[in-house]
Amino acid sequence: MGRKVKALEKYTSEQIKAIIDGDVKHKLGIRIYAVYQSSMGISSRALAKLYNVSFKQIRNWINRFDAEGLQGLLDKTRSGRLLWLRTLYQNIMRLNTC
Repeated sequence: MGRKVKALEKYTSEQIKAIIDGDVKHKLGIRIYAVYQSSMGISSRALAKLYNVSFKQIRNWINRFDAEGLQGLLDKTRSGRLLWLRTLYQNIMRLNTC
């Protein structure tokens, strides 16, 4: 029989995830540690389960780190709706609800 897991009292798992997602250093640390664990022989499938991502994502991190170093582990800018368009849309919607 295993030990009981210590329940957090002040934070939820969603709050902890938001901290990780909101800070580039935390994300980078997690990714480089996954690459390190892979270099120590842990399979990408096992790491995928541990980090709750696809094994392909783990392989991407490993390949990008191998090619570009730490810079390769940073998120790339994505195309999508521009911030000023989103802000304009939100302002218009706010005016329509008044």
